[in-house]
Amino acid sequence: MPTLPYNLTATVVIQTVVTSLAPSTNNVATVSIQNAGTTLWSQVLIQSSNLAVLPEMSIGSGTAKVVIHAGGTLTLQVPTALQNGYISANLVWDNGDTKNQILEGQIVSWSLTDK
Repeated sequence: MPTLPYNLTATVVIQTVVTSLAPSTNNVATVSIQNAGTTLWSQVLIQSSNLAVLPEMSIGSGTAKVVIHAGGTLTLQVPTALQNGYISANLVWDNGDTKNQILEGQIVSWSLTDK
């Protein structure tokens, strides 16, 4: 099953691990926020519960501090024969002195047959 990273910064990654719940294929996504390989937050998304609402997260310190603001979302679209599955993001984050950056749209995708 695929592991799909989206690099928010050089060290902060939104990672999606796609698995299957029989009889469907590639229909479960575990999304996590990681800092330098350490998981800080994680949630499993399935078709009937496809929305994750993020808590406030403060990652790192000083000029490299990343803040993900509370209330951002990650949404699962399960793949079908007609379209890829994907995770879309809608969140606001700060990176050092750059404040209120918006991440909106598809961040990773996969097909029914990706392994």
